Amino acid sequence: EGAALFNQNLIDNKLAVRVGYNKEITDGYIKNATTGNDKWGSKNKDHFSTDFLYRLGDESELRLNIKLLRMNQGGIYVQ
Repeated sequence: EGAALFNQNLIDNKLAVRVGYNKEITDGYIKNATTGNDKWGSKNKDHFSTDFLYRLGDESELRLNIKLLRMNQGGIYVQ
C-alpha cells in the first residue's frame, strides 16, 4: 500500500487545493478449485481525491470535494 498527499495555496487566504492518491494491492490468498482462479481474494485499488477550499469571508467557506475509486477484486471468499 502506498499513498501521497499534496496541499497548495493557490491564492493566499482565498483558494487552496488538496490532492491525494492511495494505491492498495494484495495478492490472492486462495485458489478457487472450480474456476482455477489463483487470484481469489486479490485486490487492486486506486483512490484519488481532490478538495478545493474557497474562503468567502472570515466565517464562510465553499468546499468542493471530488473522489474517484477504482477497484478490481479477484472474487469474494465466503465461508
